[in-house]
Amino acid sequence: LLGLTCPSTTDIVASNITSTSADISWNSNLSTATNWWIYWKEQSATDWLDSLNITQNPFTLNGLNSNTNYRVKIINNCGT
Repeated sequence: LLGLTCPSTTDIVASNITSTSADISWNSNLSTATNWWIYWKEQSATDWLDSLNITQNPFTLNGLNSNTNYRVKIINNCGT
């Protein structure tokens, strides 16, 4: 459909941070959203490490390196 836009997520928060994981939560800004794409990378990295299509908010991001800062982005999965 022309003119259909997918709103951006906002208010991404990391909590319950451990040496290898963090709970990530966000505001979808889309009441019908039931899944999202989560991307993450080390703060100094150029490329995003990986992405997952997820269905939980908040979502626990596991397998992180200790003593490392990360960047996270969440995208509403609005389909095509």
